[in-house]
Amino acid sequence: MITEILEAGYYVGQDERLAAPLLHEPFTHGELGVLMTKGSEALLNYVNSFLADEKASGRIDELAETFIYLSPDSLPNAA
Repeated sequence: MITEILEAGYYVGQDERLAAPLLHEPFTHGELGVLMTKGSEALLNYVNSFLADEKASGRIDELAETFIYLSPDSLPNAA
């Protein structure tokens, strides 16, 4: 199966039979998009700045490790 990094991380966390050996060293670089109303330059600048700051601080990677790459039983407050 060939898929996106986020999806691969999710599925690996859901099924121990699966593996994604390139999860943290992908051979491509993907981007995500944010939809907003045309002409919303102030919002666009805010979102871009926020995401750049979160990425630079490592928070994006931390959130991915916590909520995407782990099994549901590993999540905080798991029952």
